[in-house]
Amino acid sequence: MKKLILLVIASLLTSTLLVAGNPVMGHSFRSSDKPGNEGMAIRHGLHTPSMNAMAKTLDSVYLWQWNTSLPGWQKRSRVSDFQFDPANNSTGWIEYAWSGTAWIFDMKGAATYDDKHNPTSYSYQSWNGASWVNYWQLFYTYDENSNMTSQYGQQWNGTSWDFTTKYLYTYDAGNLTEEIWQQWNGSAWENIDHYVYTWGGGNMTGGLYQQWSAGDWVNVSQQLYTYDGNNNRTGELRQTWDGVAWVNSGRATLTYDGANNCTSYLGQTWNGTSWVNANQRDYTYDTHGNLLSDTRQLWSGSFWMNYLQLLYTHDVNDNMTGESEYSWNGSEWVIFRQYLALYAADNALLNDSYKVWNDAGTEVESGDSTGYYYHYPQGIREPAGADGLVTLYPNPCRGSFSISSTYRIHSVGIFDHLGRPVDCTTSLTGSSSARVTLHPPAAGIYLVRIHTSGGLFNRKVTLK
Repeated sequence: MKKLILLVIASLLTSTLLVAGNPVMGHSFRSSDKPGNEGMAIRHGLHTPSMNAMAKTLDSVYLWQWNTSLPGWQKRSRVSDFQFDPANNSTGWIEYAWSGTAWIFDMKGAATYDDKHNPTSYSYQSWNGASWVNYWQLFYTYDENSNMTSQYGQQWNGTSWDFTTKYLYTYDAGNLTEEIWQQWNGSAWENIDHYVYTWGGGNMTGGLYQQWSAGDWVNVSQQLYTYDGNNNRTGELRQTWDGVAWVNSGRATLTYDGANNCTSYLGQTWNGTSWVNANQRDYTYDTHGNLLSDTRQLWSGSFWMNYLQLLYTHDVNDNMTGESEYSWNGSEWVIFRQYLALYAADNALLNDSYKVWNDAGTEVESGDSTGYYYHYPQGIREPAGADGLVTLYPNPCRGSFSISSTYRIHSVGIFDHLGRPVDCTTSLTGSSSARVTLHPPAAGIYLVRIHTSGGLFNRKVTLK
């Protein structure tokens, strides 16, 4: 969990981050779930906005976890004390854990970059109660086109660094053609997995997966792809190696609308003599081409049965703000998982949250939430919110103010212009109102973070 949290921060600050061969980006929407990507073997790097291109820098990131006894969010950790180089690449940050009464050191991260702003190393240290101790580190290399050619990790054993895993990548005209995964056996690197990709017309036409055995790569499986004239993937054939020849195992057929949006996916399995239906997915979109729904069914042997539905929402800038997953209980759809995101007017991610419901879909069993604060050249910018849904008054004030919301208020947090939490007393005066008093009431501009049943809202209050 510690590695994941710090890597989420790192991915926000750099354009590409791969860990163990897979993209890491907190609760980002899964690329494998996007229509047309079903069953893909290749593992692409996850590109996120580089801080170099933003007229802002990241001040702090706060993480909450869901407390079922409240019910509501409670503080878990924060990442702050960011350092940046002249090119606005983040070179250091510290993670703090919430003890219940105070923030305490937990992890410290550092990063280096090449002259093209590609990250060349990440190193992390943990706090032992008295000093920082080495924990783990990652190293990256690139070709002249900034394609990642290798990455390897090391773990601190108490006295020295031990190698862990290594990934090697080769390219042709910018297309990834080979990927090798190796593990350190204590004295040398050992091959584990091998992926070979073929391309044609700019499209991936095949992916071969092999494992290392008895000094050689041995076939395991392969996937072959077909496309239409618009370069939409229309077919996928999956085969396994039986030791002598390739044997069919599954296939998929995809269809598209006039705007090249994938509208359906049919998955089938090979029973030895013929293709048999297995699963299907139907997709709908809005007028901007944003995915609105993904309904999935399984084949019973004679008819299609509902089993999963995903519904999506987007803001006016086409940022995906919600993904709600529902399971079929035999008569209706029941929510069991939800991801929500909030963006500023400049598309900066302000908050994301993740919740998991019980089987009945009536109570949240677990979840976590992350908030992001940025510093703009003009000063701390108040994140965008839905006007009229949450209001603060009086504003400016002299140390105390009230909050009124159209939603039920769960919790309130106050932060200064550096993103540090401010001591305050919060009294819920009603299900949708609260009274906040700062201690001491020092003059300045403060960020007010309000968690409600309708989502997270950020406001700004001025103390005179």
